[in-house]
Amino acid sequence: MRCGMFDDYAPEGDPLSEDARWVPISVYTRQDAIDDGVLVPYQFTCKGRRYDVCFTRALHEQYADAPQLREIIAKTGIRLLGQPDPQDDGYRKLRVIEAKKVWVIEDGEGITYFRPEDY
Repeated sequence: MRCGMFDDYAPEGDPLSEDARWVPISVYTRQDAIDDGVLVPYQFTCKGRRYDVCFTRALHEQYADAPQLREIIAKTGIRLLGQPDPQDDGYRKLRVIEAKKVWVIEDGEGITYFRPEDY
């Protein structure tokens, strides 16, 4: 069967292995999400180090009237991300700051705070 642009593509061995060549057809970056208003950049300092993180728009607006709470959430997330967890896979870290309310994830693009329903 022929399928067009990939007619000459034949991966060696298991097509789902790390060695298989996959070509992305679309990429939605962190900067795209910021430009679209999905993520809101947030800067703060913790123990003398400056952090540039993002909050989802929904979480940021939830704490719009309580910037002190937003900073507490940000600092708590940094503290939790600094602690090892057996589920860390080397590519991303996920921590629950407040069950069913606030999570934080650190991956190759940065640190993002969000509500579970925003995920």
